[in-house]
Amino acid sequence: MVANSLEALQQQPIVSPIAQNRLQQTWQLLDDQIRALEAELLTLLEQRFAQEMKLLQSIPGIGRKTAGMLLLFAGGFTRLDNYR
Repeated sequence: MVANSLEALQQQPIVSPIAQNRLQQTWQLLDDQIRALEAELLTLLEQRFAQEMKLLQSIPGIGRKTAGMLLLFAGGFTRLDNYR
């Protein structure tokens, strides 16, 4: 939501250079925070699901982020009744 608001403000023709600079700083700060949170989440997933991460990453095309997201959204595959 914040990113969309910032982008909309950047498209406005009456944005002063000071406001533009502030928007850029805010955008960079948010981007840095998102990257830090993603890295922390992946580290926690790797600690909690070390074996599952290793197995998922052995599949061609599945990297660290994809394996982490699969584990996150599938609940570590503990909620599945069977392999299908």
